[in-house]
Amino acid sequence: MRTAVCVATFQRPDGLRTLLRSLIDQRGMDEQFLIVVVDNDPAGSANEVVKEFVREKVAIRYEVEPEPGIPAARNRSIAIARREGVAFVAFIDDDEFASPYWLSTMVARIETTGASAISGPVEPIFPSNHPEWVHTTRLYHRTTFPDGAKLEFASTANSLLRLEAVAGIQEPFDRSLQFTGGSDTFLYRSLRQRGGSIIWEPAGLVYESVPESRLSLKWILTRSYRHGVTLGLSDRRLAPSYRRLVTRAIRGIVQFPIGLMVAGASLVRRNDHWRGGLSRLARGAGVLVGLTGRSFEEYRRT
Repeated sequence: MRTAVCVATFQRPDGLRTLLRSLIDQRGMDEQFLIVVVDNDPAGSANEVVKEFVREKVAIRYEVEPEPGIPAARNRSIAIARREGVAFVAFIDDDEFASPYWLSTMVARIETTGASAISGPVEPIFPSNHPEWVHTTRLYHRTTFPDGAKLEFASTANSLLRLEAVAGIQEPFDRSLQFTGGSDTFLYRSLRQRGGSIIWEPAGLVYESVPESRLSLKWILTRSYRHGVTLGLSDRRLAPSYRRLVTRAIRGIVQFPIGLMVAGASLVRRNDHWRGGLSRLARGAGVLVGLTGRSFEEYRRT
């Protein structure tokens, strides 16, 4: 097997079940691939879900990583993949599921381009009772790029990594970002700094199930702020040149007048885009905080 799909999971049995079914039903792969499930629940709550699929046609490896946090779980999955001798590792989240030709499309692209990594789109799926503003504001829709675009970083929500690109790095995901999120941003930005390439594959589509609990202004602002912190902090740690830091600071500051104008115009016109304006404010504030070296622990468990 040359490819492993690595899944870090924590107490999402329904999401994990949907994801595993979509992986087992993948089409277009010329050879068998491996599914690696790392359970970040010390109690091993995902084991029962994984057992439902052990007799399927795809090989599955399941291990528990008791240290809390996404970096520890993803590092554990990398260690398993290396032990199995695979060449490529795909990442997908446990609240997502893959389109039928997702993996074969991503693998074909990395083989034909020789890229260090491939990134693809994540399309949100909303609950049936969702408000209309989630579509008009597009705050839950991630940025997309032209086919074959070269990216500065990627996300483990949907990416394929050539393991050779992180050879010699025992733990590619930074454990100091245990509860902050953004360890994938750091991984892929550092890969680019070492001369690696990240290519956009628009046909490598996965879907994200957005729960009703996320359809709130509080969640939007928290996530926007954390994304800003990640950008600022990664610049400070990975590209600490005076010019780069000043440029990032200016971009963060500019979000304030833009956000205020968007929010104000939206209120005057009585449409839904004021949420986007506030999101810009939160993101800009996060960038400035990250540039000071401070972090934000969005994922700390209580």
